[in-house]
Amino acid sequence: MPETISFGESLKERIMAGIPMLGISTKEPDRVLREISALCQETEQAINEGRSKGKKFSAFTWSVSHGLEIVSVTPDARDLMQEYLATDDNISVSPMQIVEILKHLESSIISNEWILVIVSGASYLFPIEPVRDFIREIAVQNRLNGDNNHRVAVLFMDANLNIPNDIAHWIFDVDLDKLTRDQVIRVVSGLTQGMSQKMVTISEQGLEQLVQTLTGLTEFEIKHILLYCYRIHMGLHDCVLETAEQEAVKAIKSDGILQYIPKSQIDRITDLRGFDSLIEFIENQRISYTNVGRQIGLDMPKGITLIGVPGTGKSAVAKAIARVLGMPLYIMDVSSVFGSLVGESESRMRNALKSISSQQGAVLLLDEADKALAGMNGGVHDSGVSKRVFGQLLTWLAEKKDETYVIVTMNKIDGIPPEFLRKGRFDEVFYTDMPDKDTRKDIIRVHFEKRGFEFNPNQNELEEIANATHGYVGSELEELVKHCLRESLRKSGTPCFDKDIILSYIAGTKTMSILNKEEIGAIRKFCADHATPVCKRKQESVPTQKLTINLRGSPRIDSWEESEQ
Repeated sequence: MPETISFGESLKERIMAGIPMLGISTKEPDRVLREISALCQETEQAINEGRSKGKKFSAFTWSVSHGLEIVSVTPDARDLMQEYLATDDNISVSPMQIVEILKHLESSIISNEWILVIVSGASYLFPIEPVRDFIREIAVQNRLNGDNNHRVAVLFMDANLNIPNDIAHWIFDVDLDKLTRDQVIRVVSGLTQGMSQKMVTISEQGLEQLVQTLTGLTEFEIKHILLYCYRIHMGLHDCVLETAEQEAVKAIKSDGILQYIPKSQIDRITDLRGFDSLIEFIENQRISYTNVGRQIGLDMPKGITLIGVPGTGKSAVAKAIARVLGMPLYIMDVSSVFGSLVGESESRMRNALKSISSQQGAVLLLDEADKALAGMNGGVHDSGVSKRVFGQLLTWLAEKKDETYVIVTMNKIDGIPPEFLRKGRFDEVFYTDMPDKDTRKDIIRVHFEKRGFEFNPNQNELEEIANATHGYVGSELEELVKHCLRESLRKSGTPCFDKDIILSYIAGTKTMSILNKEEIGAIRKFCADHATPVCKRKQESVPTQKLTINLRGSPRIDSWEESEQ
């Protein structure tokens, strides 16, 4: 079957293949029923017009609250099930009625017809032992599909279908395909037509952003968000976009594994320093996400890996990439995937990947993935759970066809399974190194200015500070700036740049490049051999710093010992 096969066609092919039991976890039961009704009608029309010689489809739905109801049936199927159909006198039914109905179908024959029974709220039935027994009986003996003239299938449906392990292997999953962008547009257009047109003034650009925000949600969720926005903003205007985004985030649930990061919490990439090569690469990839790129069929990028010394801005630049690509950002906490119940970890990972894929355009950040992935290298103490979850992630990375852009950051290289960095999973592997002299100047200036303070040293002071911070990473430079502002406020009552405070702080601080010299050296060497630098400037050596304090004056640098890495 083709990769783009629809839900209706997938369901039809599985029933015709003789699969007796199917399962679908969905929050859109009404849409499922519409799709199935359309399948029944299209099949019947094709047969009546002589375009097909197959069998007609009939479909019923059953729930514990409403009993058996018609979705779309032929006269013969209606007559066969008449005694079980819900009426005003027969609205309250027992869960055992579904077993009776299936047994009735088993013993009856309608020529040239397929019958589908959709069981709503199926998770409620599974703990009932007679229901479980009958499911096993159907699967083992295949009795519902016992002859060529009679085919009956059962579709178990629930918002969060939870199938017990002892019967799970008898029930095959069928995925309801996500609403396409065009379908989202139709839902939005259909809803706005019922609104006062004077109150719908959203711009074309705003509508495009709104559709992108709502893509990946269910039809019900889209309508709920639009009506909510219309209510609190007294119409649909460009000002609803932020509210719609906030509501869309609330609608995306994945057991806390995915965390949405609002745009307001993400730095602009122009505020970051030392990433010129990476920025150029991302700008090139961004073309694929433009309307022109989509129209001419450019391949969608997979994403990148960022490896490097801790504190060098990997997380910050990874988040900023989401702004460049114009897509929402989600962070996956891989360690939170693991649960205590059998099959829970695999289910959580599967649901999280479905959630992010359903966005049809999002940035997924696996931050500090080395902490989680190091334990996924085939551990023997968890019955293979880690390996299976890790395999799910690898398979998804290799096979995904959606527009999700994946960014993985790593601080260490020990314990990372080699297949994770294999070509084809990512477009490029970059490394972030300790900033060079000019970049350190820029970083210090940015951190003063983003806090609203002037960075106004003379040229000699600037050179002295730049030299003194040799071996500092971005996070250490930020901490230096914060210390300077606090200390200057304490001393003089006014927070400001103060060279002496900065040099005193440097003299009393040991940087990571000194404390973890061997580990950092190993990371830098690995990256130099296996990855592309994020910056075009030349890599600097790792220093061993010797500072002395002159008690009658400012601290000064006595000497530097540099070790090439």
